[in-house]
Amino acid sequence: MKIDFGAVGYILTCRKCKGKFTVHAHCYRGQTYCSKSCRIEGLAVVARQARRRYMKSPAALRLQRLRQNRYRQSLKKKRDASIFHFKA
Repeated sequence: MKIDFGAVGYILTCRKCKGKFTVHAHCYRGQTYCSKSCRIEGLAVVARQARRRYMKSPAALRLQRLRQNRYRQSLKKKRDASIFHFKA
């Protein structure tokens, strides 16, 4: 592989491992991670943070409350059905 040391590029810092990496100016597309493994781990962290933020929102809390109520109702129906089944 021939390396052109006169090419203009960027020296960037990886968001995950904080290591330095370079990208040619014409290849730069907003890269923030030095490798695929850092990108996968970094995006997982970002997604986890976004889920936590969303779960604190009023809309998410309301939906969770509705889900929990439906679940409790289904348990109650199952419990009531099993009681009648064993009495007969």
